[in-house]
Amino acid sequence: MYITALITTGAGQLSAAPVTGVGDNLEALGVSVIANGERLIVVAGRRSPGKDFGPFVEVGLVVVPVAGGAGAFTKIPELDGSRADDIQYTFSNSGDLYFTKAAGAGAIRLGKVRNGRFVGVDLVLPTELASGDLSVQNIEALDDGGLDIGVRSRGNGSLVTLNPDLSVKAIRPIARSAEFQAALRLRGSSDRFVVVSSNGSPGLAAQVANELELRTADLGSTLRRHQVNGLVSRPQQSPDGKRFVVSTRSTIPGLVTAHLFDAALAPVKSLVIVQKPSYPLPVGVLLSNTRLVALHPENGKCFATVADSRDGQQLERRDVSDMPGSRCVKVVGVIAGANLMLVTTTMRATADGASASIATRVVPL
Repeated sequence: MYITALITTGAGQLSAAPVTGVGDNLEALGVSVIANGERLIVVAGRRSPGKDFGPFVEVGLVVVPVAGGAGAFTKIPELDGSRADDIQYTFSNSGDLYFTKAAGAGAIRLGKVRNGRFVGVDLVLPTELASGDLSVQNIEALDDGGLDIGVRSRGNGSLVTLNPDLSVKAIRPIARSAEFQAALRLRGSSDRFVVVSSNGSPGLAAQVANELELRTADLGSTLRRHQVNGLVSRPQQSPDGKRFVVSTRSTIPGLVTAHLFDAALAPVKSLVIVQKPSYPLPVGVLLSNTRLVALHPENGKCFATVADSRDGQQLERRDVSDMPGSRCVKVVGVIAGANLMLVTTTMRATADGASASIATRVVPL
């Protein structure tokens, strides 16, 4: 396996440059930009040779120059054996990685990776949250250097807020949050949250009704609510806090839709991203102050659907696949200024089963 970096050299033109030194069989899980946009930092999982599913043998960070060249892989031993859906993580504005995992009844293990150095702390939660089904639903880096962590216990939600030194600042229960999915603090508004909860299980994807609520600072009073149906993604917001988006997926009839809202939870636009019976894969949604981008694989190719985030008007749907002869099975990305930074994972059949490789691409928006 090899890794290739693809960079734009003109309108629609791409040049390839290999990125070496990171090993084989990596799958990209997420990406951020560091060093003033000159490098990408990729969360990646490595599977055993010939495997294209199941837990990762190891998980780590790959630092890749945007223009290609030598990369570096830093292993995160605490995430060995994880599956893609098990890892909740976020990047800070400075490119630090934060991740969480369960650490026994009533405790969460929080990890931070900065410049290749790992720091871990155990967050012991109150006894009322101590249960065998405790799970982290979402983790968000705050502009002041702290963190918000949405946790679910016995179906109900709580918001754990940490200071920049990772000490606990507040733990607040979220009333009326059955089957809690996520809590998002809106930027530029210290007294507004979006809370997502649902009424069903993933096994009934077409019948799940999700409640989106705009709540006050105490998380108790609901100012506005809206319902969307299907398996719901974690909400993402624009840097200026004026827009946020969730995607929903229903296997029957097979729709993936991106729902764009303003900061008052008023619907702006719903965009159908995929219309395919029993489409099984999640869709990643990115948001800047001017662009909404939905990323998804389909039929061995990867696509980026681009819309104006101010009015929801779709602008284009672009094939961002690469490496002819391979199947593009996953695409992740980040919007950096006027560019879309992408990392795709492709699979190629081998005598041992399959070999995975990743590539980076910069797409002007």
